[in-house]
Amino acid sequence: MHSSHYEILGVSSAATMDEIRGAYSARLKELRNSLGAGQSSADYLDALRDAYRVLSSPELRAEYDAGNSTPARQEGVDGDDVAGAGHNMQRATAPSRRRLVRALTVVLAVSLLASAVFGGWLAWDRGYVPGNPRAATVEVMEPIVRRAAVMKSQQRTVCVSPELERAAPEIQGVPGIVNRTVPGQHSLILLLETHARDQDVRERQLRQLSFFAKQGFFSENDLTVDTDAGSRAAKQFQLTWQGYGAMLTRGGNTPCFVVGDREFNAIQTIEKRNEDVFGMEIYEVAYETAVMNVSPWVSSESAKALFPKLAGLISPKREMTRLLRGNEGWVTEMEAQRRSSLLNENSAGAAAFAKQMEALLSPPPAPDPATVRTAFSDYLNGDQWLGRGTVACMSLRLQRGGDDREAANDRSSYRVVYHDQAGRPEYQRTQMMTALHLLSALEIAGLAQIESLPPPSPTGPAVSTRPGAIKSLKETTLASAVTSGVRFVLRPDAVQALGLNGSACIPVGRMKVEFLGTQYAGNRAGSLIAYAKVTQTPDWVVTMAEHLPAVRSAIENGIPLNGMLGYADDPTGSGQGKRWRVTSLGPSYPEMQISSVPRSMQDRFPVTVSESTKVPKSGVVGSPTSIPLRVTSPVASAPVDFRIPAPVAVPLPAVAANGSAALPKIEKGTAPYAAGDLDVHAISVYEGNLLNGEQRGFQQHPEGVVEIRLGKTGSPAMLLLSSYEPNEWRITLEPGANLGKVLAYGHYPQRVLVNGRHKAEIFTPSREAMPRAVGGRILLPNQMEANQMRDVADLVRSLTGKLPVSFQAQYRPKSSFSVEASTPPFSLPAPISVASLGAGDVVLKGSSHDPVTALEVKYGNVGAYTPAWASRSYSSGRIYFEGNMAVTGGLVSEPHANIGVALAKSGGGMLDDTQGNYAVIPHGQQKIYRNGDNFGLALDLDAGMAYVRINGDWVTGAPGSGNGRALKKGREYVPYFYASAIGSGAERLGQTSWVTNFGASSFRHPLPKGYSSYDGRQKAPL
Repeated sequence: MHSSHYEILGVSSAATMDEIRGAYSARLKELRNSLGAGQSSADYLDALRDAYRVLSSPELRAEYDAGNSTPARQEGVDGDDVAGAGHNMQRATAPSRRRLVRALTVVLAVSLLASAVFGGWLAWDRGYVPGNPRAATVEVMEPIVRRAAVMKSQQRTVCVSPELERAAPEIQGVPGIVNRTVPGQHSLILLLETHARDQDVRERQLRQLSFFAKQGFFSENDLTVDTDAGSRAAKQFQLTWQGYGAMLTRGGNTPCFVVGDREFNAIQTIEKRNEDVFGMEIYEVAYETAVMNVSPWVSSESAKALFPKLAGLISPKREMTRLLRGNEGWVTEMEAQRRSSLLNENSAGAAAFAKQMEALLSPPPAPDPATVRTAFSDYLNGDQWLGRGTVACMSLRLQRGGDDREAANDRSSYRVVYHDQAGRPEYQRTQMMTALHLLSALEIAGLAQIESLPPPSPTGPAVSTRPGAIKSLKETTLASAVTSGVRFVLRPDAVQALGLNGSACIPVGRMKVEFLGTQYAGNRAGSLIAYAKVTQTPDWVVTMAEHLPAVRSAIENGIPLNGMLGYADDPTGSGQGKRWRVTSLGPSYPEMQISSVPRSMQDRFPVTVSESTKVPKSGVVGSPTSIPLRVTSPVASAPVDFRIPAPVAVPLPAVAANGSAALPKIEKGTAPYAAGDLDVHAISVYEGNLLNGEQRGFQQHPEGVVEIRLGKTGSPAMLLLSSYEPNEWRITLEPGANLGKVLAYGHYPQRVLVNGRHKAEIFTPSREAMPRAVGGRILLPNQMEANQMRDVADLVRSLTGKLPVSFQAQYRPKSSFSVEASTPPFSLPAPISVASLGAGDVVLKGSSHDPVTALEVKYGNVGAYTPAWASRSYSSGRIYFEGNMAVTGGLVSEPHANIGVALAKSGGGMLDDTQGNYAVIPHGQQKIYRNGDNFGLALDLDAGMAYVRINGDWVTGAPGSGNGRALKKGREYVPYFYASAIGSGAERLGQTSWVTNFGASSFRHPLPKGYSSYDGRQKAPL
């Protein structure tokens, strides 16, 4: 049925425009509320819109009112006239329905797509899809929680100690030695019966210590102790090397034995907090830590019963941490705050902190036993240890002069004076009594003389030790308090042996090191411990040790060594990359601490004895007053690797030599300045010529000139030019010359000028840009020594990939260099061995190259040393020789006495090349060696290894073990000896010379298998 537009909107024909708009809105709202009612709703919607379109326009409404008909629609009429538009309503709405369906389809598709995207994002955000670093899941959060545990020190090694606080042991430590938890220095003596109120504690202490003794951590002995209440039964517990290895730390007075490592175990809960920090969401994570790698003894029922704290130490613990969710993943709250603080300060600090955090997230693999032992072996065979660490020398704190100020300033002799003075501070009195014991031991060993000093005059000046002496002590007011005293005068050879004019120490002997174990601390670091057995102790030191417990402990019990293990690059720049290395290793010597006057001097120091003696009070049982000192030599425990699995037997690696007998193969493309098809011609100078014959001033570096004439060569040429000083290299091309490439470099900048037409590449890199090839060097030698030709070959080949065709060198060229077909070719020296020279006499030669029949020392103002070397040198084969030390006028060898091998110089002598020299005795350690000591050197020149035997004991390893000192392969070596003396003017204090044996007579110790004597007369078959 046809309805007018006014009826459809429900308004009169006189309705205003506002009424029409209101009616349309009301009808449209009604229709939306009934949306989906059916086809009629769609028809009505079209009619409603058409009615509003017409009546809302004044022009269309006027036209409609005049004809009472619907004006032509703008769309959807399909050619019908306006008058019939109302009858075509049904036909006109079909396209509208299609449009609605399409719109709804698009809306539905968009909704489904949005739902899918949201669902995917939700799955990603919640960790259902792997790979999201921001997901709040256990898998993603675990590495950061582990890091938080490390930063909060919740991952750590735990340990347990015997309970010694209440009812403390009656005697702790070894008399005369500072009490430290080290074998030979740590001892506990407990009376079996103590005060009644503490007896139950004492019994538990004894059971705990006995338990540890059964684990091998202590030795246990029964003894009696003399007390002021008589002799009482007691037990003594002394720390063993196995116990030392099982300890967590090496300090303190009570050992704490490792139980296990408390580590992160598992995340328990993850909870989001309704707060943020720096705009990042906060999550609170609860996690559990547990003790891993539990020591075997911990799980026994006896341990649980004896140590009540043990259950709490090993039980799981609940910990909390807060993580922040950033754009790139999770960070700890502490890290975020630290990073924010550093960003406010400077970006470099923030970058360093970020790098540190990255290291925490990606630590290297923990070192296994084989890796640790390899690193340990490498360190013991390296220059750092062999150069300073092989000799045990206990620090000697002996004050020159003592109470005598004049003696303290007298450098011509070494005198020490002490008086029996009342009122000394306790620390000064203890220092004096320790010095008296040391000086008394020197006197007993025959190295010092002792004189009694009378008390000073009460009215005279302060004590003088000889006529004309200046005042000592304080003022005359103290003179009446001084009763008597002693003066010690040390022998000059004792001063030399003890180093009293320099770094004073007691030469205890050589250290033979054994590995004990390691503790991995995580984050590229760890600690390790070792044990050094002392050998070859000088006789006079043995005599002193009978009266000095600390020295005796070092000799009989050994010396602990503590070191660090690090994951780092090789500091020598070998290019081996990061790996586990021993970064430090040093001994920890026992320290003297004596609080009593030596018995032999007590009658001379009655005041000091009276002030230092404390009368013990008698208790229920009695207090200990004395106990006989029993220092025995315990059998060292087998090396124990206490923080990693028991080590398997692994061969110790050979130390890489600096060179090679056969030049290494250079793969194509690895040389930075590859020569390709060019022949390499090398030229080396120290400096060029200055114009007009001028000379360089001190620390002045003007540019010099070096001239080169390049003629016709067999193949296109590459010139490799090396100089220390700055130069202008002037290259003149003669007819037929074919220059393909020039490399000029030096310590200072170089320039190249080419006179003639060429297409050569020219390189003048700076010193910093040059790769280090042979022992860190870049410059070619400027001498034509045979030994240096191997360095030339190695360096040129590393730079160009080829051996040089020719090599010329001068310190400062006298004329221009010529490179052409007739230039003498470069060649490596032929190997020299015993077989090539045959058996023959080998003698010593001196600086005049004449045979040395007696290695005489020429004295200067304060001393001297004189070198001599063998008349033969070798570059291949296995050879052995011995040197016997002869010391006169001293206890030990003199400051520069030495034996070793060095790179040989053409025509005889030693090449001035400290990198190629191997001195057996590191400088400053001559004080350990004495008259009659025997040194044997086995040189395996084919393998590039030197092995040292001192008094029959191989220092680092026997020949063939690969644990000797590295030599350069293919180089020519010569043995050398330094005779040394000390004196002043006409005074001769001591002298060291050598008696050599190159094979002319029987060696003191057997010739190593497969080696021949240096002169070729003796040979030991394999």
